Amino acid sequence: MGLTHLALTVGPESEVDRLTSQLRADGHPELEGRRRTGDGYYESAVLDPEGNRVELTAEKRGPKVVIGCKRANLLLASRSRSSSRSCC
Repeated sequence: MGLTHLALTVGPESEVDRLTSQLRADGHPELEGRRRTGDGYYESAVLDPEGNRVELTAEKRGPKVVIGCKRANLLLASRSRSSSRSCC
């Protein structure tokens, strides 16, 4: 299996909406409509000129949870880079 889709984080939800509207106006089909995924992301999906699925996602709100570092610790990192910590 090759590339199934390309996902790009484009900023806030308003930017997902703006870019999706612009791409649709330029003739790129919007797939499935804009939605919030089960894991909390706001996204849309369009087809590029070659028929590849491109997902536009908004930055996720709230704390980010990363699981699976070398010591199997749970790392909670805020959205701010200055308060991010590393456990490994």
